[in-house]
Amino acid sequence: MKDNTFSKYFLIFLVILASVACLFLFRPFLIEIVIAAVLTSVFYSIFLKISKFLRGRRKISALIMCLSLLIVIIMPISGIIVFFSKKAPIAYSETVIFLNQINGGRDFLNGELFKKSLPPLI
Repeated sequence: MKDNTFSKYFLIFLVILASVACLFLFRPFLIEIVIAAVLTSVFYSIFLKISKFLRGRRKISALIMCLSLLIVIIMPISGIIVFFSKKAPIAYSETVIFLNQINGGRDFLNGELFKKSLPPLI
């Protein structure tokens, strides 16, 4: 009986150890997995409607869903990423110019820039 108890505890220990190892393995991908689960749950009803419209042809409806998600979600997001990646060097250079104009950036880094009073607008 004692061996049976030891095997149960050892099995529980191995399961916990494997779970922790899987957590460390999937940790970098947790956000992507959650996003995939949310998108799947959101678009599954649309997939079922398309599949019903195509009389049960699930492979064709899956292809239509993949293409539509590519056009509706992935292409605009990649366009936004490309746009901001082109604007990032310009924003960086303008920030460097701005910081160099205000006393070499020392006022900004020390927090003294915001303590100075602004000139009157009129």
